[in-house]
Amino acid sequence: MDKLTSVSNLRNIFRERGLAPNKKLGQSFLVDAAVLRKITDAIELSPDDHVLEIGPGTGTLTEALAERARSVMTIELDRGLFSLLEERFSGRENVRLVHADVLRCDLESLLESWLPPGCRLTKVVSNLPYCITTPVIEKFLRLRPSPECLIFTVQKELAERLTASSGSRTYGRLTIMVNYFSRPETLFTIGRGAFWPRPRVDSALVAFRTGAPPRAAVKDESLFFALVKAAFHQRRRMLRNSLLQFVGGECLAEALGRAGLEPTLRPERLSVEDFARLADAICDLRGDDHE
Repeated sequence: MDKLTSVSNLRNIFRERGLAPNKKLGQSFLVDAAVLRKITDAIELSPDDHVLEIGPGTGTLTEALAERARSVMTIELDRGLFSLLEERFSGRENVRLVHADVLRCDLESLLESWLPPGCRLTKVVSNLPYCITTPVIEKFLRLRPSPECLIFTVQKELAERLTASSGSRTYGRLTIMVNYFSRPETLFTIGRGAFWPRPRVDSALVAFRTGAPPRAAVKDESLFFALVKAAFHQRRRMLRNSLLQFVGGECLAEALGRAGLEPTLRPERLSVEDFARLADAICDLRGDDHE
């Protein structure tokens, strides 16, 4: 067992190095060896995989990744933890450590300098700090070429939103976004006791599989996401009201008709495909207006 999955050992090492969990960064470290093994198995690594890990912390998952994958690159923001990682993986030729903010770094350049010619990033894994979960998910779902799969530990409540079905209370703009780019699936839940410091909520491991054909292809992706955002800005209102300012009454009525959608529907009733048809109808009508 990795000694850093022991809370007492972890506390001692932090004390010796003058470290402490950073609340601002939302740091919480996995200290349950059984859960660590379960996560590693769920990632389904192969000897050909090139894996990016975000926020490796003390490197407990990094060690397991490096034993199974062809290569691993980590991105860690915390300077103290990065120094610990440098010492721990100094002899590991298939591990590259990067000290950076994942939301601000030039990801494309990092991948280009790391990956061998002709190879692609296959998996992205992370125990995501709750404060950056949504922007990180969006950044990597939009990455091109896309990884085969993202496997993230997230807040359980967020996992329910990510995998919600249309018509449910938790279905919303974020659900549409992740389902447009991937097939999200909750693999299993993780109790709060598996982490130190102990968070106030339980977590879940979610896989975002990007290799499947997209649920919908839209003519104008920016228009599609702007439409979804406008619809859910006032989610309790009917489409004929919530989208009135975004489209305009006459165009909206025509677009809803072309998309086969009732104007009295509320946005949580619409699937990704429904929003795609509506966005394309609006796109066509705006094009007609400029001819």
